[in-house]
Parts: sequence; structure tokens; C-alpha cells
Amino acid sequence: MKQKMSVVLIDDEVEACNNLRQMLAEIAPDSIEIAGQAQNTKDAGAIIDRLKPDAVFLDISMPVEDGLQFLDRLFPFDFEVIFVTAYDIHAIRAFRLNAVDYLLKPLHTEDLADAVRKLGQKLEHKRLTSTDTADFRFLSRQIRLREPARRLTLRDGNSVAFVDFGDILYLEAKGSYSRIIYRSGKQHQSMVMSFSLSEYEEILPDDLFFRSHRSYLVSRAHVSCVKTGDFCTVVLSNGAELPVSRRRAANFIGFLKLGDATGIMR
Repeated sequence: MKQKMSVVLIDDEVEACNNLRQMLAEIAPDSIEIAGQAQNTKDAGAIIDRLKPDAVFLDISMPVEDGLQFLDRLFPFDFEVIFVTAYDIHAIRAFRLNAVDYLLKPLHTEDLADAVRKLGQKLEHKRLTSTDTADFRFLSRQIRLREPARRLTLRDGNSVAFVDFGDILYLEAKGSYSRIIYRSGKQHQSMVMSFSLSEYEEILPDDLFFRSHRSYLVSRAHVSCVKTGDFCTVVLSNGAELPVSRRRAANFIGFLKLGDATGIMR
């Protein structure tokens, strides 16, 4: 029998903590042990130091010291974090771009169950803490200072890649998943992620990426040429030739021209 994952709940609202505790007890009684809970970060720090939990469920918006400031003070930390937050489009975009786990208030059973499942996978793979905490520092600056994102965090099993937007060639739909093809040094790599292509279309900058086909999201920076004729295709810097749908072709060509991409037509 697998050892239970120990977690600490941190939220300034007692009712929110109790609600999360009850939901976890219902959906994951055999995999989650709630080691403690706290309504402020001062108490939370003491509890974490004493109990050494595997993970914390952390509300971002709290008085005196918010969740991001709390983690910044504890850095480096050796536990996983699942953020719990009210809806903020900038924060949610940052979470998605950095592949960070989060839950939106009010909590839903399906989302919580998925978060618990992913937490189990992370702990099973024993991902290096230094990678995760360094990623948090980047995320914290991005949310707090509302800095524009410049990279995408890709996680697959126990491997992590930090990819600049400029190194992404294109994304390909794989059902509800997406395959991301990117440049790594002189090589080209790919990784399959659990976000749909539509989700990536929403969070990646629309001045750099274009949905040229229902199955492809293409980076302007890596377009070598566009072939027109009976069928329209786009050729990328790695030699990949991808279809462009008829109804998107004119807008796609206009998008490329706006980016001063001259001499690309054939």
C-alpha cells in the first residue's frame, strides 16, 4: 500500500479550509493525509517547519502576507504547491504558461481530484526541488509585477524544459493534448502536454502565434515560406510543411505581412 501524501491547508478563511478538508476526505481518503491547516502565513511557516509536508494547498490572497510573499520568504522550499485562487486572468495565464498547479474558487470536485492525481505523479517521480523552486521565482515575478511572459514551462513525467517563445516552432493538436515542437540548441525537441491547442492559443501571444489550421498553431518567427496553389501550406525553419486551412489562409498571410515577413510567398 502506498504511503499517503501529507498536505497542509493554508487559507485565511476557516470555512474555505474546512471545505477543502472535507472535499479531500471524500475524494482521496486513501491517498491524502491532512497534516494541518493554518489561517495565516506565520502559523503556516511553523506548521510546515514542524511537519515537513509533501505539499501545501495555498491561498494566494491573504492579509498581511500573501501566498507569493510567503513562498518567497521560505525560498528554497522542498514541498509541492497547489495554488488556490479567485479568478484573475493574468495569474491564471501565468499558471498555465509555467505549468503550475492551481485551483479556482469556488472549488469543484473534478478539478480537485485532478490536482491530487497530478500531485501523486510529481511525488512519485521525485522531481528535483531546485527546478520547481526556481520556476516559482519566475512565476512570482510574472504575477506580482505583471511582467509579460517570455517563456513556456514544459513538464513531461520527470523532465522539465523552459522554452523561450522564440524557440517554439509550432504546436500540434493531439486530441485534448498538444505536441510542442521547439528548438533546443542545435536540435529540435518535442513534448506532449495536457493542455489543448485551444488553451495554448489563448495563453500564447497572438502577435507571434497563429492558428493556421485546426490542428496547428504556428510561430511567425519560424516561417520560411508559404506555398499557395490548390492547397496552401506553410514551410517552417526545420523543414516541416504544414497545411493551412482555406478559410484561414488569407488571415494567416495577412498576419505574416504585419510582422514584416517579406519574401515568404511561393
